[in-house]
Amino acid sequence: HVTWATPDLLPLPPSLGGVTLLELREFGSHLPLPIEPLSFFDPIIVTLPFLQDVDRDEDEATGVFKTAFGVLFDEETWQWKTDDLTRRTEFPLLIDMNTRRVGFWSVVAVDAGCDDEPLSGKTKDACGVCDGDNGTCSGCDGVPNTGRDKNCSGHGECDDLECSCERFWYDGDCATQCRENVECSGHGFCDPDSGGWCTCRRGFLSLPDIQYPGPFCTEVDSTV
Repeated sequence: HVTWATPDLLPLPPSLGGVTLLELREFGSHLPLPIEPLSFFDPIIVTLPFLQDVDRDEDEATGVFKTAFGVLFDEETWQWKTDDLTRRTEFPLLIDMNTRRVGFWSVVAVDAGCDDEPLSGKTKDACGVCDGDNGTCSGCDGVPNTGRDKNCSGHGECDDLECSCERFWYDGDCATQCRENVECSGHGFCDPDSGGWCTCRRGFLSLPDIQYPGPFCTEVDSTV
């Protein structure tokens, strides 16, 4: 027996519609059976109407969006709950819920995870992967979206979130090749193409006759 109602005594949730009362009665009786779990039955399907549609705009960063879901009033705690409830299907302004309980039902807007499942709690990681661990876009340092390489550019090994570089390969990703003892005087960085001299920062230059290992970038550029 299903009725559409708005009981005055219930603390109503932020509902998308009214309240639906689901009762079981013995054949020929006008008295409902007690509200308790129907453990001796397979789950029953309850179709719940609601009046207000849900704004389903997805959060681009997390993949989370709002969706309609049934809630059941718990007389013991005097609260509306979603515990042990699952949604089977959703239609325009109707949802089907699986349940083993009778009582007062309503429909509210809840968060659906990035897996499209209501109340799953799953979100996208920083790489945009649903329920991921940031592993697909992280380098050896474990930090997502830095552009660093898990394989240490093929010139080292990732060990304890740091690249251990092969000889003559440097920087956090082992992507810069330099010979030993190249001296940039604190005003430049080793040129990865030559490996034997420095590319100077703006405002500094090297004397024209300086050769490996330097020092390079020792002179102030007066033209800057």
